[in-house]
Amino acid sequence: ASGDANVSVGEMSDEKVGEVPSEEAVRENRLKEKLHFWIFEVVNRLAKIEQTVTANEKRFVRDGKAEVQIKLLVKTSEVMEKLKNLGAEIISEKDAKTIHVKIPIDKLANLAEFVEIEYVLPKI
Repeated sequence: ASGDANVSVGEMSDEKVGEVPSEEAVRENRLKEKLHFWIFEVVNRLAKIEQTVTANEKRFVRDGKAEVQIKLLVKTSEVMEKLKNLGAEIISEKDAKTIHVKIPIDKLANLAEFVEIEYVLPKI
């Protein structure tokens, strides 16, 4: 049956009620919300300056560029221009709100800052 997930409504994280989260905590939450966990792992690896590449990363990253599928909330020429300015190469446009791009891995975290982006998935 559907709805069997064991999640309680209103469950709080480790942070105390009323405590303002740090800027870093807010940024990390935004990354987790918008980036598939494989992409999040790459962002974390780069932030920690780790050289070890995971098996998952090898599936969508080549020559320092990640192939990703971006689900947009709204696709405008301004959004497309912002992506190109970030170094993204548009490979294809799947539908009105989904695009396939190659982007330098050091720019993946920047995608979470785009209000127009709903979610970023690895393209495998």
